[in-house]
Amino acid sequence: MSQINYSYERLLNSPLNSISSALDTTSNPYNIVVGAVNPDRIRYPAAHIIPQNLTYNGNREFEAIYDLYFYYEKEMNRVEAFTDMITETTDTLNSIFEELQTNEEITNTQVTEINFYPREYENTLLDVMNFRIRAIELRQ
Repeated sequence: MSQINYSYERLLNSPLNSISSALDTTSNPYNIVVGAVNPDRIRYPAAHIIPQNLTYNGNREFEAIYDLYFYYEKEMNRVEAFTDMITETTDTLNSIFEELQTNEEITNTQVTEINFYPREYENTLLDVMNFRIRAIELRQ
């Protein structure tokens, strides 16, 4: 049985580069962080990309999972502030999916989970939204 060689670097970096590129072009100046993060050095608002795994599904199809966290410093307790954050974040997410659709190596993308996490770090209140993104990549 022969081993089929794939460019694992391309498989791992292709969705990551698309997500990062989309974040760079949004109207909100996100501090983009990939992988491990030092909370002392993060500026808000921030977008934190965590590659989770890459799975071979057969027939040269790979599934990549990325967690994307958006951190916002909480300034007020009104519901409008929270809904504004949701609107801004989902607008950014739409830009990310538009960028992923232009990536010829990716055949399908979707959000598989959304979570909200209120946090406090060194007397700073944070609202955090997490999107788990699944990207299907096909190798010809």
